[in-house]
Amino acid sequence: MSFTEDEKEFLIEIYESFWWGGAYKGYWEAAKLANHYVNGDGKQLNLDDPSVYKDSVIVTDTIKALKIYIADRQRQGKFIALVKTTDHEFQRSKFAAHLLQGKRNQDTQGHLIPNDGALMTEQNNKRLKYADNRFHLEANTSLVKDGFLTKWSISSLYDFADYSDKKEGNNVTHIPMSPKPLLLPDGLSNHMEKLEIAKKFWYRAEWSEIWK
Repeated sequence: MSFTEDEKEFLIEIYESFWWGGAYKGYWEAAKLANHYVNGDGKQLNLDDPSVYKDSVIVTDTIKALKIYIADRQRQGKFIALVKTTDHEFQRSKFAAHLLQGKRNQDTQGHLIPNDGALMTEQNNKRLKYADNRFHLEANTSLVKDGFLTKWSISSLYDFADYSDKKEGNNVTHIPMSPKPLLLPDGLSNHMEKLEIAKKFWYRAEWSEIWK
């Protein structure tokens, strides 16, 4: 069935309301992303405060592992400037073994998904979970006098699975509300793009660090 103009406006207002609710709850990034979906014209959104990722347990642990991996490659004369969590060589290394799915507590630690290379957010980290529950980390490193200079970055696509896509399970987004969460079908969010009232977009966070 086709959507009336009032129904389209209602869908837009649902996402705009996520801005107010997210901001009230302290989920600033999730709020910005939801609002940008209906008001951003598909332009990339840069997250100015990378702490939403930097303070994550799985990100912190993965960065430690990547540093050891990069330093080890340098000692062997096999330095590589660009490493991603999608790189199978890193995933198969001893440095990443403790990060893999099945070896960590999903609620408090998160994990690295084998082969895919995505980091799954620790589920008790609501701020990051509602903003980006699954993402890839990239390390772009150069040699400097004091050791290594790495630009850490994360780029993700804000989009939703179509109703016909069954590979992600139930394809329902749980919006935290009281007393019960709002269950918003991803297929409906995806259909908003077809109605031309929303546009998927890339969002990015990055920060730099000098380390030894």
